[in-house]
Amino acid sequence: NFISSLVSCMDDQTDVVISRYILDDRNIGKNYVPYKDNLVNRAFADGEKIQQIVYNHIGAQTQEPYLIHFPIMPVWKNLYRRSFLEEHGLRFVSERQVYAEDYLFNLQAYILARKVYVTDAAEYVHLIVKGSLSQGYRKNMLEMNICRYQHEHEILTNLLGPEAAVLARHKLPS
Repeated sequence: NFISSLVSCMDDQTDVVISRYILDDRNIGKNYVPYKDNLVNRAFADGEKIQQIVYNHIGAQTQEPYLIHFPIMPVWKNLYRRSFLEEHGLRFVSERQVYAEDYLFNLQAYILARKVYVTDAAEYVHLIVKGSLSQGYRKNMLEMNICRYQHEHEILTNLLGPEAAVLARHKLPS
């Protein structure tokens, strides 16, 4: 039902649908939906999309309160229009080069999308296992994060302008 519920949220202008999810944390033996909020099932476009989705995604400090209060980074809980991905040539940076490559992918997708729909549905179950790629230690984590921040700055500068890059929560080391 997960995919069909996301497809039902799309219209002709929606390029990305963001959903909530269920965490199955085997480390603590618990299933739960993180960040329980009273979200409005709605679409975001233009300036509101940048304010509510993009700036929220990068952790920017803004004047307006966010309507979305759950992590919007993982790609495994989103639906993307194929023609949109092909049109913009969206691809992942190698996970060997950066940590959290889906963060960069979504940053570009959220900026370039005509419209992003956020649904309160939580049907995808994400399994957390100690020692997995996303949970494991990497000796070059600092370098991988610096590389991610450099990519983030470049994306924000190229797609939204230098003022947007300043809003990013992360600062590159001098």
